Amino acid sequence: MRPVLIAGGGLAGHACALRLIEAGFEVELFELRPFFGGRACSYRLPGYGGSEIDNGQHVLLVLHGAVGFLPPVRG
Repeated sequence: MRPVLIAGGGLAGHACALRLIEAGFEVELFELRPFFGGRACSYRLPGYGGSEIDNGQHVLLVLHGAVGFLPPVRG
């Protein structure tokens, strides 16, 4: 069986990969940025003392409601 290629290492890409792996597929996950997570990431806010901002909690909650992402990760 050929591997399934997933473009995007955000939460949706990870959820898709988990479902495909559970179904027996070989999965390759690709991400353009040097880190995975998509919109769920942290960044430094210039001009505010370098405060670190967590971004993406809203995406995680919506994704969990849409595809049940959290139980397989905690599992």
